[in-house]
Amino acid sequence: MKAIVSVLGRFHAFYLAQELYARDKLARLYTSYPRAQAERYGVPGKLVESSPLHEVFNRAAQRALPFDVRHLAHAAFEGHVARRLRPEADVFTGWSGSSLAALRAARELGMLAVVERGSTHIEHQRDVMRAEYDRLGVRGRMPHPRTVEKELAEYELADRIAVPTRFCARTFTERGVPPEKLIQVPYGVSLDTFRPPEKERDPRAFRIVQCGNVSFRKGAHLLVEAFRGLDVPGARLDFVGPIAREVEPFLADWRSDAIAFHGRVSQSELPRFYHRASVFAMASLEEGMAMVIAQAMATGLPVVATEASGAGELVRDDLEGYVVPAGDVDALRARLRAAYRVPEIRAEMGRSSAERVAGGFTWADYGRRIAAAYERALRERARGRKAG
Repeated sequence: MKAIVSVLGRFHAFYLAQELYARDKLARLYTSYPRAQAERYGVPGKLVESSPLHEVFNRAAQRALPFDVRHLAHAAFEGHVARRLRPEADVFTGWSGSSLAALRAARELGMLAVVERGSTHIEHQRDVMRAEYDRLGVRGRMPHPRTVEKELAEYELADRIAVPTRFCARTFTERGVPPEKLIQVPYGVSLDTFRPPEKERDPRAFRIVQCGNVSFRKGAHLLVEAFRGLDVPGARLDFVGPIAREVEPFLADWRSDAIAFHGRVSQSELPRFYHRASVFAMASLEEGMAMVIAQAMATGLPVVATEASGAGELVRDDLEGYVVPAGDVDALRARLRAAYRVPEIRAEMGRSSAERVAGGFTWADYGRRIAAAYERALRERARGRKAG
């Protein structure tokens, strides 16, 4: 079995390509990132087709407020890939929203067509965020109607839809997608980069960290609200990651001596924030599987996060932390307070977190599972054709 990977940007596609290559299953990687970026993940340059101009177009489109023209950048990239595909693989995997033309071309070439959806069903995402923006009385950035239309067409056209969590899978089946069409494989973490600190954390300190975009979708406002009512002396809350434009008007009110926003940092800098934290928290209203959760766990942190963040795939209640309902500020606050009250239990949860991800949620584990899922889907297709 050989697979082609196509991604506008990077996401976790480079890990996917890396793991497929390690198993001699990668035919080609199409990306808008420079070839050298993929080579850093161990993917040979000869297998990478890079188109950096599409990345420039895509980033410019992301900043084109108030007009959302990202769908134009996506269409340009997928057309570019579709024209260059050749019959060198059994499987084509393309990222949702920028793969429709390439999926069609792949099917014409006899490949199994897989759309990689790193989040919930596009309609679920749209509906959840529309409701939250309405509740807050703000105008947030919604998926463009053409993006929604295209993703629905991709779901229909694809032989398989790959998602990271059971929560994500449920949003598809609730909208009529047959369960057998779904591939559900959780993402991984690099244990070379993320490991527990050499010195034990100070049990007297209580520092909460969230990493990733600071946005309404990630529940930054809900975490601030939960933290403000925590009533824990000396507690601190650190946000590490880029700040979405939609929340910028709220930052002046959110900032305090106890709440800090550190902005975007590199992957190599993230362990420093994990190591000085006491607990990792994420109040996401909607997403796929926040990879920062596995990173935090690998560094020995307990987790308090919503099921919508993907935490339910990794975190077992009372073992590695707590999973709470999305949007429930009271539950989030209660679980953060529980994590604070008994430092010994917090430390034990942290140890369990590190063991949990090391025992089955590395990128190698992801690669093994996704390759097996592709091969299983190919066998099922072959049996279906034979029966037909």
